[in-house]
Amino acid sequence: TCPRNGDGHLVARRARRTGNVFYGCSNYPKCDYTTNHEPVGAFHDADDLMEPIRISALMARLESDPSLEVVFGNGICIDSVGTPLGPVIPPRQARRLVRRGLPLDELMRRSVVYLQASLIRRRVVNELGGFPPLAAGSDWWFFLRCALRAPIAYVDAPLFRYRQHGASITAGRIRSAEGAVRVLRELATVEPRLVEHVGRKRWARALARRVARLASQEARAGNVAAARRHWGEAARLAPTTLKYRWRWLRSSLGSMRSSLGPMRTSPGSTPTSPGSTPTRPGSTRNDPG
Repeated sequence: TCPRNGDGHLVARRARRTGNVFYGCSNYPKCDYTTNHEPVGAFHDADDLMEPIRISALMARLESDPSLEVVFGNGICIDSVGTPLGPVIPPRQARRLVRRGLPLDELMRRSVVYLQASLIRRRVVNELGGFPPLAAGSDWWFFLRCALRAPIAYVDAPLFRYRQHGASITAGRIRSAEGAVRVLRELATVEPRLVEHVGRKRWARALARRVARLASQEARAGNVAAARRHWGEAARLAPTTLKYRWRWLRSSLGSMRSSLGPMRTSPGSTPTSPGSTPTRPGSTRNDPG
C-alpha cells in the first residue's frame, strides 16, 4: 500500500535516463510518491511483543543481498506475565543456522521460521498468492514454498517475545499436528517440485515424522484408535524406522487386550496365566495323581 495516500500500491518502474528500478504509487500522476527500496512485508501477532530492532536488523540483511527473499531471526519465550523462559530457537540450532543457513530439507524436518520474526519481499507474497486458509501451519506452508525459490537467511538476534499460555495455538497440540500433516500432504500436489527437490524418500520420512507426532498427541488425549491408525501410516511411509512399527504393534496389542476383557473363571476356581496347566482343587502342580 502506498504510504502517502493509502489507496494505491507500490509498483516497480524503471527510470528513463538511468534504467534503474524504483517503486512508485499505482495512482501516478495523482500521487507521485517514489522510493528506491523494494516493498517488504512484516507480520506481527497481537499476543506477542516486538523488540525495537525487529525490522531494522532484518532489513539490513535483506538489503545486503538482492538474491534473498526472506530473512528471519530468533525470539525469546515468555510466560503469561512476561517472565523470560529461554530462546525460541535453541542455541545449538541457532549456531547451525548461522553457519549453514536454512536448507529446504531442514525446514521440511521442522518449522523454525516464525512469521513474527521474519521479513519478506512483498512481490514474493503476491507471486505465491499469499497464505493458504489453513487452521494451522499456513506459515510453514508459505516458507517451504519460499525456500524452494531462494535461500532463507537467518539473523541471530532476538526480535520478538513469544508469549506462551493456555490460549496460544501451541496449546492445541493435536490441531497443530494435524495442520503439519495436511501441509506436507497438500504441498506434494500443489508444489510437486518440492518433493522432486528433496527426494521422494526424504519427503516420506518427513511426513512420517509428522504423522507419528500426531499419533503421539492422540494417544496422550486417549484417542487410541486414531493413534493406532496414524502409527500404522507412519510405519508404511518410513518402513525402515522401526520405532513407528513397534508403537503400532504395541497399540494394536493393547487394543486386543482391551477387547478381550478380563479372564472369566468359574466359581471356586483359580485363574491361571496363559500357558499354565490348570490344577484340581486340593492338589498341587507337581502332584501326579
